[in-house]
Amino acid sequence: METALGPPKLQPGGRYSVDFAVEVAVAKYLDHMPLEWQVRIMQREGLVVDSQTLWDQIDALAWMG
Repeated sequence: METALGPPKLQPGGRYSVDFAVEVAVAKYLDHMPLEWQVRIMQREGLVVDSQTLWDQIDALAWMG
């Protein structure tokens, strides 16, 4: 059985896609939405994540270059 490849990951073996990191960065820097607000919104939508994880995604995105 073959499965389709998932979206490109930001970090090898990582859980989150590049698109996820971009969404977090856009919300933080363009929409001025603090990471804690994003955490609460994501929890309401069923994704349990903390602000450190979101920060790590933004940091990895910045180094992607």
